[in-house]
Amino acid sequence: MVYLHEGWEQRVLHRDIKASNVMLDGDMIGRLGDFGLARVHSHGWAGATTSVVGTVGYMAPEVVREGRATDKTDVFGFGVLVLEVVCGRRPIGEDGSQPLIEWVLGLMEGGDLVSALDPWIRRTREYDEEEVTRVLKVGLLCTCTDPMTRPSMRGSESAGGDA
Repeated sequence: MVYLHEGWEQRVLHRDIKASNVMLDGDMIGRLGDFGLARVHSHGWAGATTSVVGTVGYMAPEVVREGRATDKTDVFGFGVLVLEVVCGRRPIGEDGSQPLIEWVLGLMEGGDLVSALDPWIRRTREYDEEEVTRVLKVGLLCTCTDPMTRPSMRGSESAGGDA
């Protein structure tokens, strides 16, 4: 995503970052796919759309309110993806459960962030609690409601350390 946002002569906004659009190659490295909703813009230009597009649960609040996609809306989707993978839960609350971001945020505020880790992984006891906490915090930072608070994808790389 750093390349899409910064590495080319124009900026590509994917607009639909989600688990089903990430494929793993032979080395288990994630590759972003399905560019059907993507838009190409000049750097520094924020495009407004006439319709809200994306997948519920992965769309940044400002996309729903204003219909405007930016690199920060892709960062939001990336943050939801990170939380989904680490927690093993869908972004939208299922069977009346709390939405993923709210649930993880509540655990962090309660001082029990590591409880958000996927129960299957927790049972194996083969994880680094500090690393899990750091990755969950990166996911939460990327999903801040204020887009100006979210890091760039380059910032997400450094914020996560080895994550």
